[in-house]
Amino acid sequence: MKTIFSIILILFTLIPMRAQEFDQQIAKAKSAYDAGNYEESRFAVQNALHEINVKIGQEVLKVLPEKVNDMPCNPTSDQVTGSGTDYVGLFINRIWEKTEAGHLEFSLISDSPLMKTVNTFLALPLVMGGADSNQKKIKVEGYKAMLEKNIDENSNVTGYSLMLPYSNTLLQLNYTGSTTEEAFMAMVNQIPVAKVTSIAQ
Repeated sequence: MKTIFSIILILFTLIPMRAQEFDQQIAKAKSAYDAGNYEESRFAVQNALHEINVKIGQEVLKVLPEKVNDMPCNPTSDQVTGSGTDYVGLFINRIWEKTEAGHLEFSLISDSPLMKTVNTFLALPLVMGGADSNQKKIKVEGYKAMLEKNIDENSNVTGYSLMLPYSNTLLQLNYTGSTTEEAFMAMVNQIPVAKVTSIAQ
């Protein structure tokens, strides 16, 4: 437990945060720990980690563009959370859209249930990885990623998805609407992937 406190305090010095809430949670954790109430101490540590994740999410949103092509985002609909129902982790979401047109959705999810599937696909040899003609391996700013073409029952393209795993986190970009692979990749290239991953490592 003392090691956890040390790690959290180091993170605190590296990341500007909502310091008051963080300090309160660390004080609660230390007090509960000293009193032998380890469950309460763990709960307070998780709350402190939640504060760190929220701050990381806010920093990621700052580096994302306000516009992709001619699609603006609505910052008031951005989502950042430091914990989910089934895990304690990071979730970030932003959507760019234009009325009566397609929309692009960015999400960053730690411990995503899709991580295993995507990593397995990316680990397959090139020959085996090409079984589905709607999926392929690509690289974005040096990161391996899975590009998927989404089609309907009539084989019409309904959008594209990019899934890029790093560390224990999955970065996803999903475009819904009629487009081409080249146009989708032009949108992807407007997202500062390396900056995002460096903030959310």
